[in-house]
Parts: sequence; structure tokens; C-alpha cells
Amino acid sequence: PDSLIDFVSQSGLSLEQIYKNGRSFTILQKLAFEPDQKLSETETSLSRAFSRCLHIDDEARLSAYSRILNDQTLETDKRYLKMFGYLIFNKQSNVTDPADLFRSLRKTAMNSELLDLLDLLKNRRARVTLPLNKDIVPLEIHARYSRAEVLAAFGCDATGAEFGVKWVEDQGADLAFVTLNKNEKHFSPTTMYADTAISSELFQWESQSQTSETSEVGKRYQKKDGTGSTFHLFVREHKSDPESGVNMPFMYFGPANYVSHVGSSPMRILWKLNYLIPSDVLSNSKVLAS
Repeated sequence: PDSLIDFVSQSGLSLEQIYKNGRSFTILQKLAFEPDQKLSETETSLSRAFSRCLHIDDEARLSAYSRILNDQTLETDKRYLKMFGYLIFNKQSNVTDPADLFRSLRKTAMNSELLDLLDLLKNRRARVTLPLNKDIVPLEIHARYSRAEVLAAFGCDATGAEFGVKWVEDQGADLAFVTLNKNEKHFSPTTMYADTAISSELFQWESQSQTSETSEVGKRYQKKDGTGSTFHLFVREHKSDPESGVNMPFMYFGPANYVSHVGSSPMRILWKLNYLIPSDVLSNSKVLAS
């Protein structure tokens, strides 16, 4: 087969199977003809990057990423460019302009493969997503994102650091990243927070252990009159995908409003979501909580 699309059609393999262990269609093609051929560092790093794209599941982002690869970016694609830059080039995007990195990518065969991959991802979309405010923050409710994509969408740089909550001061936004299934391998005793969906519109979230109800941050969470922050919830089931081992993306549950809390340091806060949690996601959340 001459393209990824043909290969998927003829082989019957899933995208997850093709991109497992850092493989790609380009690499599989090369090794089929020359099994002992030494692969370039660019080919191997890009192949790993392609596996980080398999979660992309909303039309707006897939279209924007395709425009970037086709050198047809719009003025409104600036944050998409930064988001996609982190997915494909990691922290290199903090050093080199992502536009320059994609300009180099377009000269390679792997650019065509990535365009095919985005087309295949468009065709397998299974969930309806809703735009938040694409002119300011290009995120969609119930779409899935890497942490770096979320940060870039809010205009922040991604460093690769893991954290549970991020305050974006210039936008008055608190970003909470929740992993439902926590274990001692990935979480310390002080970060084993009791985060869980209570119902389709209520979510229980524990603040960082040092956050008291009388602290500046704690008071910000409690404000209901619009003078506090906007609170955005990003949720995933596991830190790593049980099958592939790669970091799981977060589903964007959307903005949430403070209802009540108990305790202090940490605060156990009940948030009311602006959008109902999808039924299948809610079921999985409750299974993990039990």
C-alpha cells in the first residue's frame, strides 16, 4: 500500500496497533524492504509523536492541525499551532518556533502520513463535542487533550512537569487535572486526592493538601459572584493507558461552579458542571471510585 489510509484498509489493523511501541507506517514500509536499515532520529521521534495524536477527537482541532500541515493556517490558528507543536515536537517547541518546525516537517514523507492519520481520526470520531470559546480558548467540551495541549490552549508554555492544578492569572482560570484511578506507583500519599463524579452534573474534587479554606486560593475557589476564577475540569481514568503504556489524555468536562466544601488543607469541594458528564464516562468514573 502507498498510503496509511490504504494500509489500514487492507491490513485490518487498528491505529493503536500500527503506532504501538513507537512505530509508524513510514517505518514499517522501510523495514519491510530493508529490515536492517538504520532509522534516523527524526523518523523515530516523529513516529513516537504520532502515537501521541491518537486521542484527537474533535472536528475543529483535526481541521486546524490539517491546515497547519498543509501550510494553510488561519489567523485564528495561533493557539492550535502551539498545541500541535507540543504534540509533535515536545519541549522543542519552547526553543524553536513551531511554524519553523512544521515547515521542516512538510519536506518529509512523514507529513503525508500525519495528514492521513488526521483524516482517519476524523472518520472514527464517536462523540459529539461542543466548542468552549474557540476565538479565545480553542477547546471543546468532552474532547480529549494532552496536558500540554490544554496549557497551550490557555496561552501557557508546557514544561513537561506534572501537576494537579494550574492558575492562569491573565485569564482568571484555574485548570484542574484529575486522575481517577490513583495508585502509589504514580501518586504520593499527599496527592491521593478523593476526586470522583457524584452525578452527571456534580463532581467532588480535593484541593492541593496545603490549600486551606482561608487562603487566597481557597477563597478564590469559593467565590460565587463572578469575582473569583473560572474553574475548568480535565479528567482521565488512569495516568497511563493500561494497554499501550502511554500517558492517557484528559477529557475536558468544561467549566464548573462552586457549590460547597468541607474540610481545609485540603478542601473537599463540590463543583456543579455546566455540561452533563457523558453517561459512559460517568459509569466508568463510578466503577473506579468504588
